Amino acid sequence: MHTAWMVYRFREGIRLGECILAALLIAGFVMIAITVAKAQRDSALSGMQDRVGGVVERIENDVDARAYALSQIANVFAASDFVTYQAWQTLTIPLLEQFPELTGVAYAPWLEADELDRAMAQGQLQEPSFSMFELSPRGPRPLTASGQHAPLVYVSTRDGNVNALGLDVLSEPRRSKMIQQARAEGTLIFSAPLDLVRQPGNIGILAAAPIFRSTQLQGFVISAFSVQPLVTATLTGSGIQGSQLQLIDSTAQAQSVYPPTGGGVLSPIPKDHLRFHRSTTIAGRVWTTVIDLPAPHAAPWIHAIWLLPTLAVLLVVWLNVTRRVQLERTQAQVEAAISDLVTVNRQLEHRERELQDSLAHINRKNRELESFAYVASHDLKAPLRGIRNLSAWLIEDLAGMDVPETVIDHTRRLTKLTQKMTDLLEGLLGFSRASLDEMTERVDLGELVEKARVRVATEHRQFTWTADPLPVVSTRPGTFERVIRELITNAVVHNPHATPTLCLTLVAEAPLTLRLCDDGEPIPADARDRVFEIFQTLKPTGDDVAGLGLAVVRKLVSYHGGRIQVIDNPNTDGTCIEFTWPCTPVSESLATDINKDTA
Repeated sequence: MHTAWMVYRFREGIRLGECILAALLIAGFVMIAITVAKAQRDSALSGMQDRVGGVVERIENDVDARAYALSQIANVFAASDFVTYQAWQTLTIPLLEQFPELTGVAYAPWLEADELDRAMAQGQLQEPSFSMFELSPRGPRPLTASGQHAPLVYVSTRDGNVNALGLDVLSEPRRSKMIQQARAEGTLIFSAPLDLVRQPGNIGILAAAPIFRSTQLQGFVISAFSVQPLVTATLTGSGIQGSQLQLIDSTAQAQSVYPPTGGGVLSPIPKDHLRFHRSTTIAGRVWTTVIDLPAPHAAPWIHAIWLLPTLAVLLVVWLNVTRRVQLERTQAQVEAAISDLVTVNRQLEHRERELQDSLAHINRKNRELESFAYVASHDLKAPLRGIRNLSAWLIEDLAGMDVPETVIDHTRRLTKLTQKMTDLLEGLLGFSRASLDEMTERVDLGELVEKARVRVATEHRQFTWTADPLPVVSTRPGTFERVIRELITNAVVHNPHATPTLCLTLVAEAPLTLRLCDDGEPIPADARDRVFEIFQTLKPTGDDVAGLGLAVVRKLVSYHGGRIQVIDNPNTDGTCIEFTWPCTPVSESLATDINKDTA
């Protein structure tokens, strides 16, 4: 029955607007598929262009690195009048090890005919049998001592071949053209691509870095490197195969540098590939990099994206009908839930009013207690003061009479008891009014402690005192001074020694932690909490102690956010009271004030 009702509701729930929405969804998803496919192809093309640019930049950076190394060697020669063969090896051997594609590095001084003896002496440092020669159509021949010359006096090669040692590079056309151009432009120059004799089938490039001292040409640092290993190392990790790249020297009539065959003719574009061209100028020559990469294609799932609208339409229709059916069922439940929420809300409001009434009642009782403590202590002072006066007059009257001494002692005892009662009332009033009403100020804690010490010594008795230096902080000075004074008073009054010894130690500055130790009797562990309660003392101490000092201290420390406890004295048999007093160092307080003023 339920299923048939649902089917009926589904059939009746279809609307014309939903059919129009379905058509719009189908058209929208088709447009999305087309847009996503285009975006993916554009992204792939952008990625390919970035890869091509990265490869070209790496080739340019690698070649620049070799050129820079040769220029540095030239700078060493320019900075020195004479470079020995040992120094030459120190410069070139690490260079050949660092750059495997370098086949050799040579040094050729620029000499006039009358300076060849200097070249001969310098070349013999590498090879005792050193001799200079030049190239002719018939082959090598001894150097003709006329005109200008540039013989290779130092040669370092990877394979140890030094056959070129002593060759006058001005006698070989391509090398002569290269160094003449480097001389004219005053900078490192690359030659046109050439076949490496000792590496058949591989293309090499010569480089010449001129050596100038001031404006005078001194010679050249000449090097040859193989293109194929350089390009292979550059392509490593780039995702581009060597067969996909062609490097052309556009300056030399579009001569192919890599691969070594093919001249300057570009190879046909493979099927389903795209061709990218990038040109860059390095050392006076224009190099064109051609890279063929597979054309990007849209992912297969993008072509199937049109299936999603159909599923989306069915899902939307089903959810829509189901929503209508469920809405009818749940509407009553929602209304019932709302009614329950209203009831709960009323209960919460009633509870909140009760809590507010309770809080007001508690505040009223606290005010009544404070008023009672004040009135009780204040009103009881008058009769106590009268009793104390009467006892004093009675002692004066009895002084001239023949009465037992016990009567006078009892009268004096009555005076002391009334005074103790007065002190108890004063302490009770002080305890009830102990609070943190005063504002914080920047004070020197050392001065407050010294003020409290002097007052206790004056009101009670002298004692031995030592204290650590205390910082300047921002706190409530009156409250802190009373805490210290009550602690010192407690330590002095309850000390059995004639001259008590007290020590105030700064335990920590963040938060401020102080420890007051004495040499009196230690407080037992089971009574260390009880001594902070009102009117509590460990043993009878006569008529001078009211038992309110430590209670006031704990109240003030707690109100201030600190803690206080009794601990063992590590040095004597006495007692130590340690407490924390949250406060702000003056440096931090000043910084906070400056920030507030700036804001």
